[in-house]
Amino acid sequence: PAGAPLLLFVGRLERLKGAALLPAIAEGCGMALAVAGAGPLRAELDRQAAAGGGLRMLGQLADPTPWYQAADALLLPSALEGLPLVFLEAAAAHCPVVATAAALEGLGEAAPALARLVAQPSAAAFIPAIRALLADPEGAAALAARAAAEAARRGWPAILPRWLGLLRAAPLLAASSTETRA
Repeated sequence: PAGAPLLLFVGRLERLKGAALLPAIAEGCGMALAVAGAGPLRAELDRQAAAGGGLRMLGQLADPTPWYQAADALLLPSALEGLPLVFLEAAAAHCPVVATAAALEGLGEAAPALARLVAQPSAAAFIPAIRALLADPEGAAALAARAAAEAARRGWPAILPRWLGLLRAAPLLAASSTETRA
């Protein structure tokens, strides 16, 4: 319904990305959860969406920007991620994010100031975090503004040299780790 909260997930529909948690999160929050993406869990999520509940399956989107702009929160329930592009896209669109700490570990110590973090990828952890975010519109807007500023600082000119530096350092770190174990 118009005016009802809208949650959003954009990503590969697989367990490591937390897609298996989406039906329980939607049901526990009692909110619509739009799911954009494809992957091995697509058929199961389609069945659960057809059976009722809050899931709305969107398929793959060429440009999810309008969905970020419409959503009240993007969910990143990943068990393993690092620094997902989807976070930066949502942040640039001023969409608040609720994520696991693992999903945003690439942001380091800044992550808690840029998204509402939960410790574990579970519906039980996400539901109260989502409710708390939506109950505090001013706090959610401030979180989204800080994330948008961070996204603006992470363009290719800033990211590429760091990434290349990490790639150059990887063999040295691997050699150092092997020497330490010997």
